[in-house]
Amino acid sequence: MVPIKSCAQRLQEQLGRIEQKMMELLDASMIMRFTNDPSSGIVFVGPDRYWGETDDHQKRLQLELMRLYGPWIEQVRLLFSQAPKEVITQINETDSFVTRWLQKERSWDIPGTTGQAKAIGRGAFLTLS
Repeated sequence: MVPIKSCAQRLQEQLGRIEQKMMELLDASMIMRFTNDPSSGIVFVGPDRYWGETDDHQKRLQLELMRLYGPWIEQVRLLFSQAPKEVITQINETDSFVTRWLQKERSWDIPGTTGQAKAIGRGAFLTLS
């Protein structure tokens, strides 16, 4: 007889797979740095780091991650729909962060190296676990 897993156990296992895929995406990614030319006369105000070009391998990882992460976060939201406001806020902020990095959006929180990005990403997934 196959043991029945609780909802929490299944969500935890799924989160582990999502985190692993996110680490693969970060390993395959490059972080670039924008340097403003001081002699240009144009001042650029925005994040100075951004994700490099997204190749086909990274796009496949992104698609797989979106397919895994979207339903997972919806289940978490449903499970915690009656939780205290602080918990819901933490889930929303972490979801926003994970989604921003998954989509490789330009943001102020992109670190200098992919190693640093992986450490930050693990911290976000730790928050969700």
